[in-house]
Amino acid sequence: MLEIPESTTIARQLNETVRGKKIRRAVASSSPHKFAFFHGDPAGYSEMLTGMVLGQSFGIGAMMEITAGDCRIVLGDGANL
Repeated sequence: MLEIPESTTIARQLNETVRGKKIRRAVASSSPHKFAFFHGDPAGYSEMLTGMVLGQSFGIGAMMEITAGDCRIVLGDGANL
């Protein structure tokens, strides 16, 4: 589990490295996991996110939130960007 200082540091690093970049492809639910939670059907994530430009990232508790157009991507420990 990420600690608050880690999520804040990772969010800062994301702002420095990926902010303003376009999503070329998105893959959700590629590995079965009992603690992966999705809003809606993960099969539609690629269509929804491909082409979006990544915006500001925030550390929120043990999670990171990244804006992408009108979407919010929330990631926790174990996510692979």
